Amino acid sequence: MARAGILSPSRGARREYRFTFQDLVLLRSTRTLLDAEVPKRRVHRTLRQLVRQLPPGRSPSEVQLRAVDGRVLAHDGETAWIPESGQMLLPLATTTATAVTELCSRAPTESASALLNLGRFHQDRGDLPEAIRLYRAALALESENATALFNLGTALDRAGDDEGAIQAYRRCLAADPGVADAHYNLSLLYQQSGHKLAALMHLKRYRELVATD
Repeated sequence: MARAGILSPSRGARREYRFTFQDLVLLRSTRTLLDAEVPKRRVHRTLRQLVRQLPPGRSPSEVQLRAVDGRVLAHDGETAWIPESGQMLLPLATTTATAVTELCSRAPTESASALLNLGRFHQDRGDLPEAIRLYRAALALESENATALFNLGTALDRAGDDEGAIQAYRRCLAADPGVADAHYNLSLLYQQSGHKLAALMHLKRYRELVATD
């Protein structure tokens, strides 16, 4: 990534790379795309294009990336596009309050699942407040739902609420200690806040879980 010009890390005394927190976020997104079987060359080509398309001062880590049918889609608030081609996508229709009310009238488990999907939809569009509200609504129905807790953590993390994200990830791991990504994200947050021992502990657990997959 550094050699391709996608990242510009600084160098240490021994010429080792020194990555920023934003670099780690982008590396994590890249790993997710590769795990979704997007070809490595396409990932690198997409990221190089994304760097060119963003205005000065904007980091690619600020844009949400996801794999769809072997391609990479970028989401930035209300805007969605394919970085590789520059093609803009039409905005998706918003969900009305009536739809939310209808979802909540279902059985608790089914309703919580629907609220999670709806929350993810809004998070993908960059509407973090609505996503957070929907995840919390799902948790009001199933307080120990590990997926809802993890998603809430990611939304709070993106919204800049580090302490809220940490608490959500910790509750997620209390409900299901095997959620590897929760350990990884906690490690990054603890590292960022100076809690190095906790960061190392969660990173170690993440590696153990990934190694057994």
